[in-house]
Amino acid sequence: MSYRPLTISASIYRSWASLRLEDMEEWIRSWALPEMFAGVPGKGANDAWYEVLTTIEEHQLEQQPFCGGVADIAKFFDPLRRLLVYKVAEAAGMPTWGPPSVQGLCGKPDDLQ
Repeated sequence: MSYRPLTISASIYRSWASLRLEDMEEWIRSWALPEMFAGVPGKGANDAWYEVLTTIEEHQLEQQPFCGGVADIAKFFDPLRRLLVYKVAEAAGMPTWGPPSVQGLCGKPDDLQ
């Protein structure tokens, strides 16, 4: 056998997942928000980066201060230590707490030990 079973099954799974996602496009469009880029038909990482970079450029041209940050809330095998993220953000001078949408996902900093 010249191919390993895992190599073959991964390509079969990717093909199946692409077909399944294509079948779900109408349903995804019914609830997708404009801020979503991953898994949304017709959008991708390039669109997200373009939006971020044009926003930064706009702030620079208008000489407006700006600040930003990125954090994966949780990964399957690598969850973030949220208390550490909050401490780093606080040390950087960012607001001590985010919008309600983030609060619901993360829990409040006071709740974490």
